[in-house]
Amino acid sequence: MKNHKKISLSLMLLIVFLQFTSCGKDDGPETKQEVIEEPVVEQEEEEEEEIVEEQEEELSSEESNTISDNIVIVGGTKIEGAPPVPNEAIDLTLPNVSNTGVLDEGFSIPISSDADITGAYIQFKAVDGEVSDSYYDVDIIANQEGPEVSGKLRKDRRSRFGKNLVQTAKMTETELDIDLSSNIQPGEFCYIICVYDDAGNISAPQEVCVTIQAWGGNADLVGTWGLTRWEETYQGMTETEIVGEENCYEYGCDTTEFEKLVFNADGTFEYSGRYIFRDLDGQYGEEFLDFIETGKWSYPEGSENLIIVYYSISETDEDGTYEEVYEAGGSDDIITTPSGFLEITDSAMVITESYDDDGDGNFEEVYKAFYEKD
Repeated sequence: MKNHKKISLSLMLLIVFLQFTSCGKDDGPETKQEVIEEPVVEQEEEEEEEIVEEQEEELSSEESNTISDNIVIVGGTKIEGAPPVPNEAIDLTLPNVSNTGVLDEGFSIPISSDADITGAYIQFKAVDGEVSDSYYDVDIIANQEGPEVSGKLRKDRRSRFGKNLVQTAKMTETELDIDLSSNIQPGEFCYIICVYDDAGNISAPQEVCVTIQAWGGNADLVGTWGLTRWEETYQGMTETEIVGEENCYEYGCDTTEFEKLVFNADGTFEYSGRYIFRDLDGQYGEEFLDFIETGKWSYPEGSENLIIVYYSISETDEDGTYEEVYEAGGSDDIITTPSGFLEITDSAMVITESYDDDGDGNFEEVYKAFYEKD
């Protein structure tokens, strides 16, 4: 028993010793830990303050102001401050609004309303910024008139590259023309638009973002393309015309001698051709039509929409030469093709233009032009 008591007493003394040693070891580091934690908390607070400051800087209006300063709107007056507060008493819709534009020429804004609108307020905004500190008050009628054109064409041709596209009976009649100065580079920004009438009613604002594309793009389009044939389908019946072969109708005969499209890598293009005509009982040689059209194109890789801008159109026939010429940034011949307009496979290209005469969603007439690459 004495030995057992000694062993028990020894165990108790050992346990007490271990407990004392263990607590001593814990107490030391805990005190040091508290001293180390204080600067870490201060550092985290400083980092959070820096992040907040960076976010505030990113949401400034500086970049938006730069964009607004380089917008050109015919019939538009730039005004410092915020636009009038809308009462939302009238409607605004943007049918088929485009999210793309091109350098210099900018983009169009299709507008429609249930009221007789006379103007629009437009404010610009960088994607990651606040709205600009100014806005544009746009006179719709003045904007529609646009710049003057030097010269006029005497007559329309049967074929105009990109001129027909998809036409319906419900096409929008009003489009605002928004041009850009040369300081605007490819990239994305947004605009906020509302419209107003003479009574002072203002629609609710709508925001749209647009991507400004550079000239040129898809390498598959670059080269010289010669037209080989047309196919025209009307109410289910298809007629084919071959380049170089005569086609006769009730009023006479014509032959397309050639039609050619040249897309250059720098984003410029040329469209040219020659037609000859004769009466049913006449000879060729008296009537003809030569044409040359030039401009710029934009078709980024992966895009389904080709943008075409005409800067000069010249037609010569037996009576003389007729022209239209536009300055850079002043063309009103800007075409954004719909999806399916252009199909390129190896050395072949097909252009499809469709017509919905009554607006029922069915195309009564489909026109296809087939090209081969030289």
